[in-house]
Amino acid sequence: MAGGKVLLSEGGFGIASALDIPLFTILEGQTPMTDGNIAGGTVLQKSAAGVTLIDLESANRANRIGRTTIKHLTLYGNATDGEAPGIAARYADLVVLEGVSFRAIYGYALRCEECWDWRLPRVEFSDCGDVTNSKAQVYLLNGDDDNCNQFDFDSCRWEGCNWTAFEASHGGASPTGNYAIHFRRCKFHGKATPHAGPVILGGFAKSTIDKCFFWGFSAEAVHLNNGLGGAVGSQNVKISKSDLNVGPGVGDSPIIRSDADWTKIVDNHLESVTGDYYIELEAGADRSLVTGNTTWNTAALKPLVNDASAGSIVRDNPTYVTENAGTGTLPNAGPPATVVIAHGCDYTPAAADIVITPTENPTNTPGLIWVDTIGAANFTVNCENDPGASALDFSWAVRRV
Repeated sequence: MAGGKVLLSEGGFGIASALDIPLFTILEGQTPMTDGNIAGGTVLQKSAAGVTLIDLESANRANRIGRTTIKHLTLYGNATDGEAPGIAARYADLVVLEGVSFRAIYGYALRCEECWDWRLPRVEFSDCGDVTNSKAQVYLLNGDDDNCNQFDFDSCRWEGCNWTAFEASHGGASPTGNYAIHFRRCKFHGKATPHAGPVILGGFAKSTIDKCFFWGFSAEAVHLNNGLGGAVGSQNVKISKSDLNVGPGVGDSPIIRSDADWTKIVDNHLESVTGDYYIELEAGADRSLVTGNTTWNTAALKPLVNDASAGSIVRDNPTYVTENAGTGTLPNAGPPATVVIAHGCDYTPAAADIVITPTENPTNTPGLIWVDTIGAANFTVNCENDPGASALDFSWAVRRV
């Protein structure tokens, strides 16, 4: 009969075949193991190769399962893991994983296909995943009929990632991509010798990464990829108030890479990039917003962003100058009179970004005033006529629009 509470004692339990958890069931241990000490807490340990520890799978979407809570225990792989997931879920809804620790599971620690409405407070993933076969610690896949959506990771920790910490793939048969994936106050920590997988990878929409910490990876901290198959991938994702530091990484990737529409990168600190830019807005990341971000490097600062998108706004980032102002003088020369202005911005302004305001009435009528030869460092101000003995003082301003 479905339902009820199963309370496990402290200790280790060898699992030779997957535990099938019925509807409306709470599976609760005493506490997860701590600091690698398998003797403490409640531990479900794989006792044979190729074993999935917990099975939350239904054969079809017409008979969805779930309403299950798993809490306060450790799921442990060890050397006989054989690449099987710790938890495999399909068509499973309204699941809560609370205070669960996944350890040494050398496949997907958690694999979900077409699952909805999961809550994961204080879950730990440690030394899981597989670099050889590119398996993430957490893997979400849209299925034959629909997507994964409404996954809420709150105060979780990913330690010692063997590949990617999290991947959302929309490579299933369903034309709809995964969405509403939320990370809040999570920590992502790489290994001493990082591997080349991005930390958060994939296709998901209407999602947030907020107040998180990333450290010690050789590839992107976040790679929003709209081209992983299927009709709809990444769009409308907000990354905010997070600290993203690649640490000892040796790759040449940016810290954030996106080809997703409406990406919002707001109020973050980005540090120790090993590539040419901190942020890469690729073609397709149109109408994105990059604002309020700060950067730091042990060596010289790199440019904040390489923007190949259309219609995006990049401004008000303290270590990336998109606004500047000053004064200049058109000389008693010409016609035309010209002067070169060093604009001091970290991008090449468009003509529409530049405003020239004369600040005196010169000896001669100046005629038309215009700018041209706009480059990465300078632009030229031109005056149709020689302004005369007084020359012509002006103020200038650049502001990215």
